[in-house]
Amino acid sequence: MRLLLALLFATPVFAVDVYFAPSKDVPKTIENAIDGADDRLAVAIYSFSDTRLRAKLKAAAKRGVVVRLILHNARKESDLADSIEDAGGDVKYVTKVMHHKFVIADQELLVTGSANWSRSAYTRYDEDLLRIDEPAYVAAFQNEFEFIWENAKEYGAKRFQPLDSDEFKADVRFTSANMETTTYKGEPTFRSAAELPGVCGERLIQAIRSAESSIKIASAHFRRADLHNEFLLAMERGVSVRMILDQQEFHYRTTRTPNAIYDEALAIAGADVRYKVYSRFWDYRTALQLHCKFLVVDDREVLTGSLNWSENAELGTFENLISLTESPVVDQYVDRFEAIWRYGDGRLDDLIDKVNESGGTAPCSFAPISLTGDELSELRRAYADGACK
Repeated sequence: MRLLLALLFATPVFAVDVYFAPSKDVPKTIENAIDGADDRLAVAIYSFSDTRLRAKLKAAAKRGVVVRLILHNARKESDLADSIEDAGGDVKYVTKVMHHKFVIADQELLVTGSANWSRSAYTRYDEDLLRIDEPAYVAAFQNEFEFIWENAKEYGAKRFQPLDSDEFKADVRFTSANMETTTYKGEPTFRSAAELPGVCGERLIQAIRSAESSIKIASAHFRRADLHNEFLLAMERGVSVRMILDQQEFHYRTTRTPNAIYDEALAIAGADVRYKVYSRFWDYRTALQLHCKFLVVDDREVLTGSLNWSENAELGTFENLISLTESPVVDQYVDRFEAIWRYGDGRLDDLIDKVNESGGTAPCSFAPISLTGDELSELRRAYADGACK
């Protein structure tokens, strides 16, 4: 009887598993979600180049699973779109940037994170992936999918209607709330209908303002003045801020302002800022990118998802932001942050020696090392003019 009462009144366990790339667990988790679907699959994805996953999604459609796929640009990925349509699936696309990376299986299982469905993401990049079967979180993403599906453009045959959406109570934000639906030349489309900070920005600011001791950020990009200001305010009240970004952010030039005005200004103000560095110059073809986008507050809450930290991502692309507070999950993110933070500890002098020994010409690419802006500048100065271009 006591066991029965314990089961009845026990606090439900939040069913989430976390995986970090580079790892074979990331594609395997996505594959298992697709293979395990009995009834339907809903996929919203930015980049989908993994041929193995393409084959599995096509096979699911052929075995009678209702496969719905929303792409960023189906016209440019016509080979993928055609193969899914030919197998009996339904493909749509959006004119705004589709930056989600999720699949929902049988309206019961959600797999989402920062990783695009590409071999580069699994084998070379720092990514995070969540496998969630908590009903409220699944319902939240299903709601998002149905909203976009109803207003997306049809690629080929119109096969499947949107499903009725269930109400949900989950700490998830979607930038689609910053948009409104409209039509252009008789076809449905979306347009921005908000200003910064937007719904995801508001949630990030809420988390930053709640910090009492520490904030840890691992992000591909950091291009938001509003978040920059919130970090400054957090530091003024004694909060430790540590941030690691991909090396492309160091003195990255946008059309309006050098990105260093945000990250390097934080360093000057006292934040501990580093960059994941793996080559003299950044090039997407060889990059070992830091592609995750997560924030840890006081080692008690994680905010993560597809959301890049930029104005364009908040107001012009489809993104998601998830809050996680379960201790085992948060602990994994803390450990992952520390591992990235320590990439190549103590190896800078050896690397500079190698560059000097080569006459300033090599190595152009190397194992990742986490460096401050000053250290990255020192490393670059060791190279000869024109080297590694």
